[in-house]
Amino acid sequence: EAAARGACREYHRFAARLAERLGDMAKENAVEWAVIVVESFGDVIHENILIENESIESLISRRQAYFSAEDTNCVTHTPETPAEVPHDDTVGDKETKTETTKLPQSGAKSDALGKPAKEAGDPSVQEAKKGADESIPADYLHSSVPVLKTCTIALHLLFHSLSTVLEHLVPFVSKHALSYLIEKLKDSQMVAERAVGEQDLSVAFQEALFDDWGDGVDEVQGAIEGSARLQGSSMFFLTQEAGATQATITMLSKLYTDAGDAVDTEEWDREAFAEPYLRAVIEEVLGKFVASEKRDSHRIPPNVWRNSSESGGKVAFYCTSFASVVVQILTILSSMEDAQFHKHVKVMFPLLCDLICVQSDEIRHLVKDVMSNKIEGMLQ
Repeated sequence: EAAARGACREYHRFAARLAERLGDMAKENAVEWAVIVVESFGDVIHENILIENESIESLISRRQAYFSAEDTNCVTHTPETPAEVPHDDTVGDKETKTETTKLPQSGAKSDALGKPAKEAGDPSVQEAKKGADESIPADYLHSSVPVLKTCTIALHLLFHSLSTVLEHLVPFVSKHALSYLIEKLKDSQMVAERAVGEQDLSVAFQEALFDDWGDGVDEVQGAIEGSARLQGSSMFFLTQEAGATQATITMLSKLYTDAGDAVDTEEWDREAFAEPYLRAVIEEVLGKFVASEKRDSHRIPPNVWRNSSESGGKVAFYCTSFASVVVQILTILSSMEDAQFHKHVKVMFPLLCDLICVQSDEIRHLVKDVMSNKIEGMLQ
């Protein structure tokens, strides 16, 4: 994890320095460098997604195999000595003699002549058991969970870097390079969204947290509270999904609202390209945010909403993780040209009305600004 953080920091440093100096370069060189940086971000995101997908599949299959083996062992476990069960039957007024019946070992089998099956100490049985144990690794917590945590942290840092440098890079980047990056960001969103719904992943992350317990009562209590609050893997994958969404919105809004700043050598309609993507993302995020806030609000402490940009790290729900994304969307809506906003007002107005009822004061104030700056002028 430390290596991933260091690498992402250096990657960001290079991209940020280059982005600041694109304006001083010759046009052809600036375009070429911007395309290289954007496509390299897409490549790194793609590689992380591949590792993440493989680790998710591995963790789920190994965990299920491990517990299937545990269940099998519980069923076939044989005590060293058979149990003796006394029978004391009474039929009417006549008592029958109490007998002691020896039960066969649980899970043991007999052949047609009634001879017992092979004992656990038999070499062939030991060899079969050894092979079964080797095929079902029990260390999935220490192999797959750290890899997934590192991947989500690396992607979060990459998305944060992208959101910072895209403002400088987008005017120079070609349509092909931007389409490639949008595709990879969408892939990351889909992987994270699927992972949030995987119960095995969530439980495995909680098991890993409990596995790190100390011996003190305070440590145990803290682990229990942290597990219940962060809901296992949800915090990591919701943060990844929100980061990918935020980077996508940053890029598309720059294309849509600042299309006239383009300096690349390719002639293409940036506003028309970005408009359907941006509208679809905004609709999806606001709709899911409102639904999550209604569904989960009773489980969220009020102080979580004091700072929307930090709410995702306190409790793991869609509405808390995407609060900063909603703030970004409302800021973009306020900055749109009137003609651009009016094209989508029929879709945006019901969503804005739903946001009036959310708990976040910051979001409600931004909704008021959008209503005052954009909707009020249409009513005059």
